[in-house]
Amino acid sequence: MVATSEKELRKVQAELDAAAFHAYDLDREQTAFVLDDFHQVQDPRLMDDGYFEMVLEKYDDLA
Repeated sequence: MVATSEKELRKVQAELDAAAFHAYDLDREQTAFVLDDFHQVQDPRLMDDGYFEMVLEKYDDLA
């Protein structure tokens, strides 16, 4: 899938992030903890609450 918009890019990135959490065998609680910690990253274009929720949704889809 080629991301042609910022919305599509965020979706693809969330899927990749969720897959990485699964690859490292983190459970959902651990994943949420890491995402909460990353919330300190100052990149509002990508690292916002909506993005982190999308990563958790993609995480659940992979479970």
